[in-house]
Amino acid sequence: MRITNKTDLPQAVVDAVTNDPYDRGDCDISATSLVGPPQIRQLAEAHWDELEEDAGDRIWALLGQAVHTILERAAPSDVAEQRLFAECNGHTISGQVDHMGLKNKTLTDYKVTSAWTAVSGVKPEWICQLNVYAWLCRMNGIEIENLGIVAFYRDWSWSRAMQSQDYPPSQVGQIPIVTWDQDFAQEYIEARLAKHFGEEYVPCTDEERWAKPEQWAVMKEGRKSALRVLESKSEAVGWAMEKGYVYHLEGMIDTGEITELELYPGYYLEERPREYTRCGRYCLVSGFCPQYARENDNAE
Repeated sequence: MRITNKTDLPQAVVDAVTNDPYDRGDCDISATSLVGPPQIRQLAEAHWDELEEDAGDRIWALLGQAVHTILERAAPSDVAEQRLFAECNGHTISGQVDHMGLKNKTLTDYKVTSAWTAVSGVKPEWICQLNVYAWLCRMNGIEIENLGIVAFYRDWSWSRAMQSQDYPPSQVGQIPIVTWDQDFAQEYIEARLAKHFGEEYVPCTDEERWAKPEQWAVMKEGRKSALRVLESKSEAVGWAMEKGYVYHLEGMIDTGEITELELYPGYYLEERPREYTRCGRYCLVSGFCPQYARENDNAE
């Protein structure tokens, strides 16, 4: 993969991004990739030499690496940044554990993330990732009973913390993670391996594509933001009728069978189609993805 510098960053920053020391070791798949979408991993491996990523898009990852490096200084009696390996169904899995407290049998992962993660709830893939790490530990004779994340909120705001009880009170937060038993973790890993290495093609799910559902907005000319955003056209029409913006309607609102609709001058409905945020903005392999190409062709 080639690293570009479209935003003209200092060469030292570009070099730091380019010289990424990450090495998953001699394995078939890493814990992070195992949890991730099979299609993205497969396309990345198939087109690795053709992929490009801009250095500016790797800055958060670079800062995350810096945090991990600094935290290696902590708790020298514990185990930090150790890569573990284990076999499952003929495949070697590896994972690098950030911190293992051997006395309290606790595995901790460090994340540099948005403060809104604390508000919206822990990401499901984090739960899966940490439990794969715990499985790796147990497969290597290391007993783990507790899991947790230490989150460094890169965009934390003191003023927002003062205004909301739901917002994290500090720039660093501890997030407990539910711990699976070994049998459940084994079943999960076997199922993920089947998706990654099975013969059947596995497209990305809506969740993996960070899908935003279709919405309908009631708009007013001259105003940038919507008066109201709703999940369906029928709900948007119903709300507009309640506010007196509709002067002609034919069809049934409750069934969505609206055949003709007219709003008073200056008001209109705006359809906001389902959006796949990851595909359009953040997926490195979208240019090679048959699923993404097929949907774009259908939209034209």
